[in-house]
Amino acid sequence: MPAISQGQVTVSGTAIDAATLSAEPFVIRLKLDDPKLADSLNAGAYGQAAVYTPSMQATHVIRRVMMRMQAWMNYLVPV
Repeated sequence: MPAISQGQVTVSGTAIDAATLSAEPFVIRLKLDDPKLADSLNAGAYGQAAVYTPSMQATHVIRRVMMRMQAWMNYLVPV
């Protein structure tokens, strides 16, 4: 599914004011290793992912904790 995040801008040839750019979520496509799991997911299912790079390694632990807590909150909140 092609998508453009709200944080991205289309090419116009003019300079952009730095204040107009902001971080926004964006759409990605993942290929799951387990086909049974992929078939069991409902349409519209979503999740969180993190990309860990060699820079800023101290923040990786914080992000891991945040993702684990978010997973628990999604599990505990009845839908």
